Amino acid sequence: MASAFQPALLPAPALRTARRRSSMRLLPQYLHLDQHALWPLMKVAMFLTGVTLVMYSGLFVALGGTLALKFVAVPVTIFTVLIMWLLPDVAKTANPPVQKLVWAFLAMNVLWPAYLAIVIPGLPWLTPPRIALGVMLVIMMIYMPQYADFRQRIWAVMGHDRVAARLMMSYAAITFLVIPTSFDPSRSAPYAVLQLVQTLSPVILLAWLLYDPANLPRFTRVMVVTVIIVMVIGVLENYMQKPPWVDYIPSFISLDPDRLASIASPQARSGDTRYRVRSTFTVVLYFTLYLNLLMPLLMHSIWQMRKKHRFLALALVPLILHTAWFANARTAMIPLFTSLFGLIGLNIIRTWFFRKDGDHLHKMITIGGMVTAILMAGLLVASSHTLQLSIFGGGQHRASNATRDAQWEKTWVQMRKNPFGAGLTSAGALAGTRNTAIDIPTVDSYWINQLVDTGFLGFGCYFGAFLWVAWRSIKGYMKSDHETEDWLAPFALSLINYFIACYVISYDDNNYLAFSVAVAALSILRRKAEREAAQPKAVAASPDTGHRPGTWVVAR
Repeated sequence: MASAFQPALLPAPALRTARRRSSMRLLPQYLHLDQHALWPLMKVAMFLTGVTLVMYSGLFVALGGTLALKFVAVPVTIFTVLIMWLLPDVAKTANPPVQKLVWAFLAMNVLWPAYLAIVIPGLPWLTPPRIALGVMLVIMMIYMPQYADFRQRIWAVMGHDRVAARLMMSYAAITFLVIPTSFDPSRSAPYAVLQLVQTLSPVILLAWLLYDPANLPRFTRVMVVTVIIVMVIGVLENYMQKPPWVDYIPSFISLDPDRLASIASPQARSGDTRYRVRSTFTVVLYFTLYLNLLMPLLMHSIWQMRKKHRFLALALVPLILHTAWFANARTAMIPLFTSLFGLIGLNIIRTWFFRKDGDHLHKMITIGGMVTAILMAGLLVASSHTLQLSIFGGGQHRASNATRDAQWEKTWVQMRKNPFGAGLTSAGALAGTRNTAIDIPTVDSYWINQLVDTGFLGFGCYFGAFLWVAWRSIKGYMKSDHETEDWLAPFALSLINYFIACYVISYDDNNYLAFSVAVAALSILRRKAEREAAQPKAVAASPDTGHRPGTWVVAR
């Protein structure tokens, strides 16, 4: 009688081969080279090839400096990604040590000035956020190919809304498809990869974290506390009339010489000598784009503060007003009013049209108070010529408006020539204008960047994904019945503010924040859909306890 097959009785080499055969892989193994008789010689050859590749990389870097890294990094990156992607699947629950790392990155990437770096001879521009990003990238590349649970959690959040996911995947595909038509393909290709890595690496790990609803309050707390610290730095900067750390940079920290003049200058408008606050950012407009994304979250947090935190809420009001006023930019005043009016307006619509139950007198008082606040703010703007200039613009904005109009004229000419996109980084050469301060063409609208670089289709996919998530968030907020789901309103306004601000600001280093807000909104929508889907099952399993009608949720 034949005995059952027992793998443990096999010799060590045969057992190793059996385990390799049984392990699941994301990419199938078309060749079983490890079973070939010449495999030991092949391993030696692969090792020598790796040594040659290292010598090749070292030679290029020694001759060309850090600028040669983008050439030698291509083969190294390709081989590294393939090796890691071919790792066998592990039938375990993934638990990567990324929670504190992601929170630290979200804070450091704003609080650490981008123009300061750690000086290490022979290495590229190193900053704490970049080091954290590199560690996150390594962790992601180790866990994603090996843990199915890790991939499922990420896709459950990022792929919850198929429309938004398809739009963003289409945009990513377009950025690579238009590289052959680029104004400079050798520059567009690495830039596309760099943007993909810098934007999606923290967002993918954030999606894994936000699969657990307990991490959403931590995410919002990190974002709100960070923007408060940034505003406090702005107060000190306004008092000193310069960034507080400019005169106290240690020797092991390097300052970007190309940005030194911009950092030290007041960045005042033509005809207006006021110093413009920008906190940890290089340019005031980059700071205001950040405020557009974070202002709704901060205002919603103030609205939710209770008991002892009410004193903090009162202190934050003048801090917000100080930041918006002394930034001296329309893009700082606009999110102040859009966030305030937006949150109040969405609350009024939900209370009046979607909350049929409750005390009608209380609803009328609440709506009356909100309408009164909107009218008072409107009267304040109507009665103040200075506020009108700060919001709608005036003579001090004519130069920037004229420059942007000239760029739009070039954009429409380019779109008639090539409506499919000229590749990333092409907008400056094809539609930009030269600034008197720097002798390179610049673009003053991210809308222009997306139109010229990726065409009408890429523009629609990129901004369409954010606006679709904003619309879904507004719909979810109208039917929310939990305090966590109330965050959908500020998330939606944040994405809308981002879309509006991109019309007058061209800056892509804050893109990860827009993606982070969108992923946070999707995580809430996913939990909301799961809760609503489980309600009929809860009704069916509900025991008959004799309670009055309406005690249990009735499925309609």
